[in-house]
Amino acid sequence: MGIAEVVFIKHPTPLFVTLSSGLALAALSPRPAFTPLILLLAALQLYAQIIIKREHAQAKLALLWVSLTAAIAFSHIGPSMSALPNSAMSVIFLSLISSITSFLGLSAILAQVHLTRPTSHILLFPALWATLWGTISHVSPVGRLATWSPVVGLGPYDWTRQVFGPWGIDWIVAAWSVVLAHLVGSWFVGSPAMLGLEGENGKVGDEHRDNGDQDGRIVPVDLPEDASIVLDAPRPSPAAVGRPGRSGRVMFVGLGLLALMIPSYINPDVPLPRFSPDTTPLSVACVLPQSRHLKTGPALLKDYITESQKLNAAKILLWPEGAVRFDDFTARDAAVKEIQNKVAIPYNVFVGMTFEEVVPSSGSGRSYMRRNAMVLVGRDGPIFEYEKRNLVPIAESFSQIAGKEPPTVHTLLLTPPKGTTVPEWGNRTRPLPVTSSICLDFSTPSSFSALESKPALILAPARTWHPTVGLAMWEQAKARASETGTYVLWCDGGEGGVSGIAGNGYHEVMQVGDGSWVRGLGVGYPFNDKRTMFTSGGEWFAMFVAWGILGLGWVADIGYKNGGGNRQLAWIRGPALVAGNWVQGFRERRRIARGADTEAGEEQDLLGDEDET
Repeated sequence: MGIAEVVFIKHPTPLFVTLSSGLALAALSPRPAFTPLILLLAALQLYAQIIIKREHAQAKLALLWVSLTAAIAFSHIGPSMSALPNSAMSVIFLSLISSITSFLGLSAILAQVHLTRPTSHILLFPALWATLWGTISHVSPVGRLATWSPVVGLGPYDWTRQVFGPWGIDWIVAAWSVVLAHLVGSWFVGSPAMLGLEGENGKVGDEHRDNGDQDGRIVPVDLPEDASIVLDAPRPSPAAVGRPGRSGRVMFVGLGLLALMIPSYINPDVPLPRFSPDTTPLSVACVLPQSRHLKTGPALLKDYITESQKLNAAKILLWPEGAVRFDDFTARDAAVKEIQNKVAIPYNVFVGMTFEEVVPSSGSGRSYMRRNAMVLVGRDGPIFEYEKRNLVPIAESFSQIAGKEPPTVHTLLLTPPKGTTVPEWGNRTRPLPVTSSICLDFSTPSSFSALESKPALILAPARTWHPTVGLAMWEQAKARASETGTYVLWCDGGEGGVSGIAGNGYHEVMQVGDGSWVRGLGVGYPFNDKRTMFTSGGEWFAMFVAWGILGLGWVADIGYKNGGGNRQLAWIRGPALVAGNWVQGFRERRRIARGADTEAGEEQDLLGDEDET
């Protein structure tokens, strides 16, 4: 008995359930990883193909679902326990989210197995997979968090974010998993016995010779769990087990995936120089007063003002989310005035003050509600204000009011820094377009879809409750920076929170925990405010591309099938045949319609004759 028979025929359930659960711990953690997720999806596809027609298949799939749910919940248990005041509620909420996401993931896998027919295409699953999680990110209150969408380990595919956003990453993951599952299927189970095609005489039965597109994948056959299969039977020719095109398509997709790596080596993602004729030097700061220096407990307004005065070397200073709290609008306005007089005017800087303030009751029955916002203060007073739109479920959604207005771009006028003359600066001021979002707003790529132009900097105050959550949100901020092609100043004031600069070649964390920091950047001059392809086209564009690639594959298949297997003619004959069939169908519908009109006219004349008589 060989290992292939044990793994794929005798006892697939213990192995694949254990393997999938182990891979899920890495692939579906708060920071989903690229390569483990590919391995997980490939394993799930192989297992589904093996047991889909076997006895007790539903029970085995249920066991797999429970195992994946447990693995996901276990990888998220640390930050989830402190997310809500009640630990029991945290566990219930975590279990519910984990079970839903694992159910959706398995459903997509089973759809892939059921839809893999002679008329389907290898690119169907990538399109389904990208559409699934793109849709979920719009309906989920936490966006791309808790989805099967990788954010770490993208390597040479990170550049695709500017073009296709997370849709492209999901498509690439699913495509690689299909290729890998096919390769493993061809390597281990390519014999007629493993494919379930062997007849009594050890040869491939005639009833299986033209069974469709089954080359290199496991054919679902109705076998008992302890079926005895001979593994050393001769491998059938491609004509015996299916069309020769499937392996060729897999190779073509694999080569395409490898080709997608090339741009990252041609145009590496490196930061712009800070001082050059083509850049504007900019210093930014994250204001995080050290708790060990505070005698009054959490930092107060005066502590943030004092810390901001020390960081006057920076041009833009950002406070973490909810830095100060106000009981009414009057107190907020007084604080803005104080920041203007003590920091903005004396040091000629811009200060992003973040706050929570009580708002008048809206008749909801609750004693008071708060809003979570940020206001950017300059020499002339407030420049713009932004309210947090995506609230943390339960923890914030019951006590805060979500903002309604999307981020907008505002232009700051930068004066020459010290040591730079006006002629060197090129003008008395240089424009710097900026915008802002707050913490969980970064969990969805649609946060910046309404921007009419590209900002140079996104101010991103945050306050996470656990180091793992802080790292997860930092990865989301990096993703949004790549998608928009801009800098993100991420300032996390949570316990063990991570802060840093993301985008345009910057990927590393600057600070963990409290402690202020300053970072110098180089912004392109003149600044190109043209939006990236993803932010201008949006997720509709990404979805169109995902399904458009599938459509091109189908067209090529039609050309290949009708071109006598000539691959060179496939891309010529395919579109011609599709267009010809469409024209023929259109003419046929017109002929039928004309015939129906003629019959109706004849019937009307006869009725008219009867009326006249």
